[in-house]
This record gives sequence, C-alpha cells and structure tokens, in this order.
Amino acid sequence: MYRLTSPENYPNKNVGEYQYDVCDFLLFYSVNPINEKHETPVIKFKATLEYLKKYDCLPNSTRIPIVNERFKVFLEKNTINCINFYPVEIIAKDGEINDYYILHFIKSLPLINLDMSIYDYMTDEKTILGFNKTVFLKNVLQDNEIARSK
Repeated sequence: MYRLTSPENYPNKNVGEYQYDVCDFLLFYSVNPINEKHETPVIKFKATLEYLKKYDCLPNSTRIPIVNERFKVFLEKNTINCINFYPVEIIAKDGEINDYYILHFIKSLPLINLDMSIYDYMTDEKTILGFNKTVFLKNVLQDNEIARSK
C-alpha cells in the first residue's frame, strides 16, 4: 500500500494556495462522480516553474492530490476504474502550468485500523482531527486499486 504525502523536506512556503473563490474544492472530496459543470480550479504557488516541475504531485492547501501529466498517465495505465482527473491551472511565481490535474477518488474504503491507531478528535468528539500514529488494515485493496480512506 502506498500513501500520497508531502515529502518531509518540502518547505511550507512552497505549498500551493487553492483559490477557493474560483471553484468549490469540496466537489473533489466527494467520492461521487462530478456531473456538474465547474470552473477550472486554480492553485497559486510562490515557487518557480522550474521548482514545481521537479514534483509529480504538488502539495496544496486542500490536501487533494494534484498530479502532473506523467503521473496521470501512469495511474491510468496501472489502476482500475477508481479515479478521475480534472484539469487544474497552476500559477507559479514566474508563469503558469496547465498539464496538472486534480486526482479525484471515486472509491472510498475503510483502510485504517482505528483500534491500533492513535488520533485526536475535533471538539465534536466524532470527527478525527489528525493521526499521531496510523496503522493500516491489510488486504483491503485489490491489485491496482486506489481509494480514499473512509
């Protein structure tokens, strides 16, 4: 099992800021197919184009994976029908990139062993705020399957 995360040495100043007034980011948190028309999401970075192009997946304020064309093609060839891709406009310090996509999961599964993991709740004591230790369940995913954790 692989987990999409930001590299440990990736500086916070280079995390992209999703432009929330352009397109509702919550569309991409749902596992339902997106049938409605929407504006192309825009993410602004303080980093240069040269810096951003080093990464196949760009960290951003929504924590929704943003992948380049190369990673998109790899996922399309190596996964079963579990994801969709939507174009996103990347605005860097010195220009724009248009060959990046929001990775939209259309499948969610219980992937985390909550009994063995350590986590904090939000004030409602029902919603998990974050994990201090994550233990994943084994043998939940089929070969070449990709999913969002329920």
